[in-house]
Amino acid sequence: ADALATNPSDPTLSDNDPPASPRSLAAAAFADATAQRRNRDGHHHSSASDDNNLGEDQRRHAGDDLLDIENAHTDLTELENLNYANLTRQQQNQRNKCKLLEESIMGYWEDALMNSKSNDPSQAFSTALEQTKEVLFSQIEDLVHMGIDSFRCAEQKERELFLLQEAHDMRAREVKRLQAGDEANRASVSNMLRAIESSKSETRDLSRHAQIESRLRAEIGTMREQNDKLTSSNTEFQRKISLLEEEVRLVKTKLTRVAQEKVKMERDARATISLARSLDSHANSDSDFYKRKVGELNDRLQTKNALVAEQQQQLDEMRRQMERSLSQSRLAQLRAEGVGGKRLRKK
Repeated sequence: ADALATNPSDPTLSDNDPPASPRSLAAAAFADATAQRRNRDGHHHSSASDDNNLGEDQRRHAGDDLLDIENAHTDLTELENLNYANLTRQQQNQRNKCKLLEESIMGYWEDALMNSKSNDPSQAFSTALEQTKEVLFSQIEDLVHMGIDSFRCAEQKERELFLLQEAHDMRAREVKRLQAGDEANRASVSNMLRAIESSKSETRDLSRHAQIESRLRAEIGTMREQNDKLTSSNTEFQRKISLLEEEVRLVKTKLTRVAQEKVKMERDARATISLARSLDSHANSDSDFYKRKVGELNDRLQTKNALVAEQQQQLDEMRRQMERSLSQSRLAQLRAEGVGGKRLRKK
């Protein structure tokens, strides 16, 4: 804690000597606690003489490991808080330095302004500019050195964090191993207790073995009789099974024959269907032919009917002409007869 409380920007500290990190201090405390606990456990293990004491030591070992891990985490948290406070103080000191730097620069330029009124202004301002450059360059150099130191501290903290994490993982694996050993010891103790209970029950059962033996002999005789009956029944069942197997074989043969007949009938049915389809196609083709012929004959009949109708019209026209000519010839004859009668009457 004293090392962490030291200001890293203190000029008395060396550049090659970074401040101690919280993780390194926590790792050191964890290592000390582990060494002390192992010394205690070594003394306890040397004085242990049976499995129960060994199980107790292992449980105590696991509990101490957990306690050490919790203490290490607590120390690490406290040291990180202290480091954060230290960094906060460093930032505050840096702000104060910046404020002093600003005040000093302002003082340089105020002096230059005052001197410019009485002396050469260019010389006064040049002097103020040089002083400002020197102050700024020195501050920049300090910041660069501080950044390098911070980078070195960060690298060291990262390495220490990696080592501490490996140590933490190793201790966690050891705790798990010890817990597994504790569970195994508990299981062995419980097995021993169960064995003791079973031996007690066997001791209590020894007095009843004679009764159990006589009862078992009677049951064995009964079971032999039942076994003989079951053997005869089994023989009868085997004979029935052989008969049933023979019937099954005959049924399978019949089924095979029926399946063959079915296949044959299906083949005949397919042939019949194809023949019917062929006949149907032929019938359709014949029907189309006759329909076409009937259509042609209908066309011819219509042509003939038209011709007959035309000839009938011609006959009607000729009949009308004949009737007209006959009527004209009769009229002429009647006129001729009328003229001859008049002549005869005149004579």
